[in-house]
Amino acid sequence: MASIVNCLRGCIARLCGRLPGTYGLIGYVGCCVLPCKYLLEKSGYKTKSRNGAEEEELLPNRGLRQVLLLGLDGSGKSSFLWMCEHPGEMSLPSGGGGGSGAPPSASTTGVLRLTRKDVQVAAQQCAVNLDLAEVGGGERIRPFWPHYLKREIKAVAFFVDCSDSARLGEAAASLANFWTTIQSAAPFAAIVLVASKVDVASARAPEEVCSEVLKLAKATNSAFPANIQTAQLALRGSNGGRSSADALLQRLACLALS
Repeated sequence: MASIVNCLRGCIARLCGRLPGTYGLIGYVGCCVLPCKYLLEKSGYKTKSRNGAEEEELLPNRGLRQVLLLGLDGSGKSSFLWMCEHPGEMSLPSGGGGGSGAPPSASTTGVLRLTRKDVQVAAQQCAVNLDLAEVGGGERIRPFWPHYLKREIKAVAFFVDCSDSARLGEAAASLANFWTTIQSAAPFAAIVLVASKVDVASARAPEEVCSEVLKLAKATNSAFPANIQTAQLALRGSNGGRSSADALLQRLACLALS
């Protein structure tokens, strides 16, 4: 695209150069500069910066991909979604309270959606827009999970709270029971088990938690695979917050493109 635009720019410049004085300048700006800038931005490129830096090519955008966020209530889904919605925040604020700009203090009772644009996937040299849909994980809502699973879903992230060992069995059973639905409704969707809240003082090691959940899920549903992809999420602390949320977001983007 950049080479085509540069060729057109040169042709228009030669034509406008035949116009007298300011007419040529006005013609060049109106017929070349502004349209070319628009085409470059739409195609995922940007031109030279004002300080004269070399021209940088943004990664081409591969369009929209849908990602479903599931897990028990309190497993960290809403907190992750909040971090995605506030890319300027370095850590999840403490306290919550549901005020303006603060993460919700109550569990999600329906569906929360967020579109995060231009998530960079360096491994595939592209960017993608992610439609993130978080479905509440309360006991009364879980039976409705299948209604949100469609063939358009490219990735499903199942969150498990590493700091709540008492509910690991419940989480594993929910994942195992939902597995058959995933295979029938969205057979090509990538699945990832997210060990969340690894920064909490009482949290168990994410590898240990994932191993136990997968073992329990297999015991509940024999069709459940022995291994699926895993990830982890820390919402606060020196090794968590922004870097951890961004890493998970990019991981989901990569899975959604696979």
